[in-house]
Amino acid sequence: MPLSPKDRRTMDTIKSAAARLEQQGEAEEAAAVASMLTPAGAALIQRIYAERQTVNMPIYMPLTEKEHFAQAARSTGDVLSNIGDQALHALVEGDFRPGSDESLATPYGTGGTTEKRGNLNLTVDNRLKARADALLKTKAFIDELGWKPRAVSTLVRRYLHEQFPMFEGLNVAEAVEAYDGGSSVADLADRYKADADVIALMLERNGLALREKNEARTSGRSLSATEKKEVIRRYAEGEGTYVLAAAFGVSYRTVIRLLDDAGVERRQTRGKGSPSS
Repeated sequence: MPLSPKDRRTMDTIKSAAARLEQQGEAEEAAAVASMLTPAGAALIQRIYAERQTVNMPIYMPLTEKEHFAQAARSTGDVLSNIGDQALHALVEGDFRPGSDESLATPYGTGGTTEKRGNLNLTVDNRLKARADALLKTKAFIDELGWKPRAVSTLVRRYLHEQFPMFEGLNVAEAVEAYDGGSSVADLADRYKADADVIALMLERNGLALREKNEARTSGRSLSATEKKEVIRRYAEGEGTYVLAAAFGVSYRTVIRLLDDAGVERRQTRGKGSPSS
């Protein structure tokens, strides 16, 4: 498997750290760090994790959020299950203590969103998950956290949001006020250089019923062959799935299924111009 840009940056950082330790006269530490990029180092890592047993950890979330994580991970060369392990490791080692965020801590968010939902399934280290599950049952951990999550998966979801923020760069209060005042999802997507699906989810999480979604859901129509070609063409030119759904009067899931069936690679949900994660 070819190395991602993130992998190459990590390798360069390891080399730089080893060189700096060498310059500081820490020859043994420098050699140990440098060895991580050798077959001996790879073998050591394999031995450390030789007893790793995996378990599925489903995380229930809006499908837009699930697709956002999947696409963001692909763009950086990450594997979501590996990030799940990192989240669990950071939890049990005391390196990750997220504050309460009700829109993520509860299954349905604060806005009563009607967004379709499903599970993001991560294959994680069962030993780490068991340790995290046990930690969640201790009063000391809950006191340290300052709030009580429903499950470890809630905390892993928060970790994913820290790695791949969905709403970074968006002025939520301003967007809610603008939409309430008559701006469309498409208007806000253009203003913030963000994907319309993400804008829609953000608005629903903040208690707004979406005009465009309600209109699309009550239309009860499907796309004709000509319309399908037009949707694919306009998507290729930069229009988002939600914008196209509103334009053609169908559910935006219909647009997504069309693109997937046609083999069209969908863009990252954060859209062009969004701040990088």
